[in-house]
Amino acid sequence: MAALPGSALSLIDHYFTCVSLATGAIVYEVGEEIDRVYFPSSGVASLQTVMKDGRAIDTALVGRDGALGAMAVHGPCRAAAKCVVRSTITAFKISAIKFRRAAAREVALQMIVNHYQDKLLSQTQANAGRYASLPIDQRLAACLLEVSNLLASERIPLRQDTLAEMLATRRTSVSGVGSKLKAAGVIDYSRGEITILDPARLLKLSQQSTQ
Repeated sequence: MAALPGSALSLIDHYFTCVSLATGAIVYEVGEEIDRVYFPSSGVASLQTVMKDGRAIDTALVGRDGALGAMAVHGPCRAAAKCVVRSTITAFKISAIKFRRAAAREVALQMIVNHYQDKLLSQTQANAGRYASLPIDQRLAACLLEVSNLLASERIPLRQDTLAEMLATRRTSVSGVGSKLKAAGVIDYSRGEITILDPARLLKLSQQSTQ
């Protein structure tokens, strides 16, 4: 929303309501009609895709720099992915109908949404490649850095079982990698919260060659 020109924001700002979405809440199920659009100011949600073997994996993360349900700007549509809140979200909510009406009057709003949707698609494609080719330690490192960036904090309120679900792996795998990172002084964790102690080393791990 910060990228919107004043003329576009003035068309929709009085329609917003501020809401809170709790961790674990389902924002949209696959196939559900998208009748509201959310602009998070804090927290993180993920988009899940079901693989052929039945496992659900997180293919994109959405936080304060994005929106949930923005594709409804182009007309009535249904969710192509399941949307799950991973860290409690505070967001501005607007009905999809009012959002579409505003976009029809303001080209800048349509362009920003289109740009964001392209960015989200690129993230989905990159994550799909990551799951197919990278080992769990790199995937976990990349995930922690991405969530940290979206939260603008090095303190990440995610449990190990939630991370395991996000990475489509076993909790024991996440626990094993987490223990190694903690012993190395890269992260710390306790009571469902992970703290990144050494972002540079975590970034290096996420970028390591798979050779």
